[in-house]
Amino acid sequence: MRFAKTEAISAALLLAFLFTEALGAQNTGPGQEDPAPVDESCKEGDCVGGQGTRILPDKTEIKATFKGGLPEGPGQIRYPDGGTYNGNFAAGYLQGRGRRVWPGRATYEGHWNKSRMHGQGWLSFANGSSYKGQFRMGLADGPGV
Repeated sequence: MRFAKTEAISAALLLAFLFTEALGAQNTGPGQEDPAPVDESCKEGDCVGGQGTRILPDKTEIKATFKGGLPEGPGQIRYPDGGTYNGNFAAGYLQGRGRRVWPGRATYEGHWNKSRMHGQGWLSFANGSSYKGQFRMGLADGPGV
């Protein structure tokens, strides 16, 4: 079991490092005049503690208010495949009410929790079928309509 814990900690540290690198954070050392991180992914505005537009390495574009470098409150995402999200963020997650469109495939409008469909929502597919009801951590939960 000790090995599994070590692997989990190593994986968590690797993910934290990759996330920091993806956001374009810069390490600063003692004695430097400006210890604030430089956010090279920020296209315009303030992507650390204000309104801004961030472009991720995969070309995903996030327009939002940023708090601590993460989207917070209402905002928008435009994905490289043409998909969109319009809704709320909390600590970088899709959170609360929002609408996500996967072009030519599906649209979800409803509640989100930690970037997963969760709560009351409506998922409609390009073929005309749909589900309106409860979602639980990304999956339909219950009979729905």
